[in-house]
Amino acid sequence: MTTAPTRLLVAMLALPFTSGRTAQALQLLVGLLPPAAPFAAVVLRLSSSPARHGRMQRTELLTLSEVQFKGAADTQITIPRGAKDLGEWLASEDSRVALLGSGAHEQKANGRWVCRQPPVGWFGVQLLPVFISSIEQSTSGNKISVRILESRTEVQAAGDSFTARTMSAIMERVTISGDNTFTWRAADDGWHMRAKLQLTFSVPIPPFLPVPPGFNSIGSRIVQSTCQARLTQTMEDVRTSFLSA
Repeated sequence: MTTAPTRLLVAMLALPFTSGRTAQALQLLVGLLPPAAPFAAVVLRLSSSPARHGRMQRTELLTLSEVQFKGAADTQITIPRGAKDLGEWLASEDSRVALLGSGAHEQKANGRWVCRQPPVGWFGVQLLPVFISSIEQSTSGNKISVRILESRTEVQAAGDSFTARTMSAIMERVTISGDNTFTWRAADDGWHMRAKLQLTFSVPIPPFLPVPPGFNSIGSRIVQSTCQARLTQTMEDVRTSFLSA
């Protein structure tokens, strides 16, 4: 069943129509929204001037603003002492798969890392994020940060219906920013390690679109859940990879 936030995003499609078909197109798009929906917003890409002699005029896209969905997670674990020093291992190439959260990565000549991340469920579609990240180690030696410098989003097809194609077109514009910071210290029982992850999903939405109360919190709960799940997995990967080194 399509949720209210999904209906909101589905209604954001911009389509080219001649002025003579605008009313028909509006009825078509509004018809996608159930009568009980608490809101209905449709954005059309209209011709900049009336059609003449049956010829479609050039169209212009409406300017979009962004709605941001934020999430964060904070996790601590204890790692038994291994054959290597934890700090030295984290600074080595052996830790990259665990720190970057993906085995599908490559390092560019400028030192940045291109990483394909696992899919994220997002309002009925699967997002396939690709991050360009940096790995930065503090001068003190007990802190490493993985920062997302750029991102792009691919969308796994959810079907060939009008709604699925519309959602895919919107979600391909999503950008993701954030960072994951790791700190650690030696202790009698091993290494105490802490990680803090912050993510922001930016979704383009027309500035005049009526956003219902709680819309941001719904998206942020998805991001929050994603942060917690990913950070828990990352820390387990760090522990496992370090102890097997």
